[in-house]
Amino acid sequence: MDCPKCVTIKRVDCTKDQNTNNINVNAFNHWSRDTKQDAWFKASSLHGVIETLERKPSYVTIISDNGGHYHNTELIIILSHWKEWYNICVNKWIFLEAVEAKTAIDSHHAQITHAIKRYVKLGYEIASGKDIEMAIKDLSGTHVANLQPNREQVQTENNISKKEKQKIGTIAGIQNWNEFTWIYDGEEAGYICARPLPRFGELNKFSPCKIQKIIKDQIITQPNPIISTHSNPQKQWIIPRIDHQDSIENIEDQMKKEEKEEEVVVDLTNETEVEVDLECKSLEVFISGWALQQHQKTR
Repeated sequence: MDCPKCVTIKRVDCTKDQNTNNINVNAFNHWSRDTKQDAWFKASSLHGVIETLERKPSYVTIISDNGGHYHNTELIIILSHWKEWYNICVNKWIFLEAVEAKTAIDSHHAQITHAIKRYVKLGYEIASGKDIEMAIKDLSGTHVANLQPNREQVQTENNISKKEKQKIGTIAGIQNWNEFTWIYDGEEAGYICARPLPRFGELNKFSPCKIQKIIKDQIITQPNPIISTHSNPQKQWIIPRIDHQDSIENIEDQMKKEEKEEEVVVDLTNETEVEVDLECKSLEVFISGWALQQHQKTR
């Protein structure tokens, strides 16, 4: 029997406890025998989480690695319909390098792997999704459900046969941009914006007209997967909340303090101090943003 696939979507809730100021983390996991990693599967999985929430957020920020099943044109365009489908505005999507343990969700994946290995070492088998649920049921803040994407739905609504491949254009340069934002108000409502890094670099704007040219005649449909009821965790996953404003102010104070200090290099051979020439001409060859992927030239 083929081993089912387990994917994870995380949603973070802030508790109302003024004394502890903690964050309550809920990790929603979906197992499925559909092994095709693509935009439609991810959209279906996100749909399953949204429909599970009793109190839906008014806006969301998404953070993920830059794998092709996330970082692609189709999924970016699908999210522009969330306001219409779920009354949820996507604030931004930030893509990070994979396998860098950059967020709590990476540690959660490691915990799932460890729990499944331990389950097998105890003499059990992973032969079905229920076995996955049993293996990870003791993880804090973990919800599990079965997900089956409705792939025939896209074919039916776009009036194509199963043998025909869905064709959609590509946002030019999408791999160079790691922050996407969606505009809902004002003269640029409906635009999708992208730039190289969060809060850094020039904004590249895509109007609804350009987006329509990319999707061509394809109809963007709301996912309607078959999904079981999520299990409830036995324990909560609580982490302390960080006051970002205080953190930013502390960093700025530290930077100002360091700027006032004279920078020196100590020569350990004769223990004399040598001043560093901060106006070194070799630094002039590096323009702002020289290390960005979009500026890299390959032979």
